[in-house]
Amino acid sequence: MTQKTIAFLKCFLASVVILTLSACATTKRDWQKANQLGTIEAYEIFLQEHPNAAQANKAKSLISGLQADEDWGKAEATDTIDAYNIFLYKHPQSKHSPQAEKNLELLRFENAKASDSIVAYESYLILHPKGFAFSDAQKRLRQLRYNSATEQKTVKAYEAFLAQYTEGSDVDTLKAELPALRLLEPSLILGREIMRYAPSAFVDRWTGRMVTERRDPTSEQLYNLEQKLSAGADPNAVRVSGFSPPRESCNPCASSTPPSDGGRHTTYEVWIFSPGTPGRIVPAEKGGMTLLEYCWKNRLISIARLLAEYGAK
Repeated sequence: MTQKTIAFLKCFLASVVILTLSACATTKRDWQKANQLGTIEAYEIFLQEHPNAAQANKAKSLISGLQADEDWGKAEATDTIDAYNIFLYKHPQSKHSPQAEKNLELLRFENAKASDSIVAYESYLILHPKGFAFSDAQKRLRQLRYNSATEQKTVKAYEAFLAQYTEGSDVDTLKAELPALRLLEPSLILGREIMRYAPSAFVDRWTGRMVTERRDPTSEQLYNLEQKLSAGADPNAVRVSGFSPPRESCNPCASSTPPSDGGRHTTYEVWIFSPGTPGRIVPAEKGGMTLLEYCWKNRLISIARLLAEYGAK
């Protein structure tokens, strides 16, 4: 190798070293600048200019943390189930994730209490099996299920509750009532079926007066009712509790401003519509209107005659 070649190589290597040191110095300076600013934008600019730098992974980690902090601030400010769900989806490993989980659980429990429904409490218990309010939610869910079973007053509803719970005063109560309910249920079903034919009423938009719509049973529907009676449904075993029919009343009113000629006040009529209450079928010992009375009251003539044939009073 000639002296000239050796000299050239020395110059080349020296240039490489200088450029490398210069690049390192630039990277270090840009990294210090990004840290001083400490913003997402600063670290993103650093990564654009130095994608292969030793500090690249650290920059990415800091960006992720800053984005999580920013999104956490928005989630807290919004304070909704959707906001916390979105945050946890985007940042499952964030330092804020535990608090997001706590806030989310609290909101879900508050929602369950507000709606006070079986579905809401079931949802809470499924999503938070180790939640802080798990015991309270279980107790309220049990009470709601019991209330639902007693309101439905069906063998199916009672058996569903007893399949879920095996001990307790509520279990003892339903077990004691179940044999009688099995005997009463055909009559309850008959009563509920009859109530379907009660006329409905509404206010006509053009006249402002009440209009009644009747839905008399067809011969086939009457036959189905008769089949229930033949199978043992007792029309005297149940009654309709809380029923009141729709009605309208007229109130004559005087105009508030007397005529300019000094004559009498003008009178006009105001019709007031009351939708009534449908009532519900209950055992006869709880009182109410008999099925026969209910049918005559609602002009369900064909059903009333059928009930009378089977001893309805």
